[in-house]
Amino acid sequence: MRRWRGCVLAVVAAIVVAGGAWSAEKAPSPAVEPLADQILKAACDYLKSSSQFSFRSEATHEEVLASGQKIQVSENHQVGVRRPDGLIVVTRGDLGTQRVWYNGKRFTLLDLDAFTYASIKAPPTIDRAFDYLAERYGVFPPLVDLLYSDPYGVVRPSLRSGQLIGRRWVRGVECIQLAFQGDVADLQLWVENGLRPVIRKVVIDYKNDPGRPEYVAYLSEWDFSPRLADSQFTFTPPPGAREVTLPALEDGGEKGTR
Repeated sequence: MRRWRGCVLAVVAAIVVAGGAWSAEKAPSPAVEPLADQILKAACDYLKSSSQFSFRSEATHEEVLASGQKIQVSENHQVGVRRPDGLIVVTRGDLGTQRVWYNGKRFTLLDLDAFTYASIKAPPTIDRAFDYLAERYGVFPPLVDLLYSDPYGVVRPSLRSGQLIGRRWVRGVECIQLAFQGDVADLQLWVENGLRPVIRKVVIDYKNDPGRPEYVAYLSEWDFSPRLADSQFTFTPPPGAREVTLPALEDGGEKGTR
């Protein structure tokens, strides 16, 4: 067991003893509070230490209509990661069903409703592949930071202040709630209070976007020893599926937001 795990347990134990000393009414700090930063790093390092893992995400995001009204869109994701070069994602939701494959060579997106797929040559690691997809195609899903080899190194630079809110419950699991502010978006995280500091809930507030839409995801079914075979990361076009081109930003694609 890595030494940092004992450290985070000590921090969480201190929070539990403190009980009501932490509250949502506490004045925000001008910087990220040390305990909030330590728990964020522990959660990120727990993922960093795992060569492979899988989880389920139940998410809703808001779309802002021309009238200004916000409409909720729901989707479920089943995610499998095998570092450094394996990723599979199955998405089912209001906007249809899609599957993603990445194997260190190609990134492929299959739209099962339209029965079309787009496949592009991609860099040889998950980190570099998502950097490339964001820069060239505007593809940057809200939870993708968790898939990087060093999630803390990706998330932390964008946070200019943060605080520990206190003990909260997420679907029957005791967690520690953290709240951060960034230049582009504000972030809330609920980290499981126990031996596994996994993230159980995420809220992203895109405060600079029109209508200030929110993204909310509940993360569950964490598995750090999934059976992920090589064949699962390689795409084979299903009979009758039509290949299409993924539009690059210079061709009219929409820019992604980290």
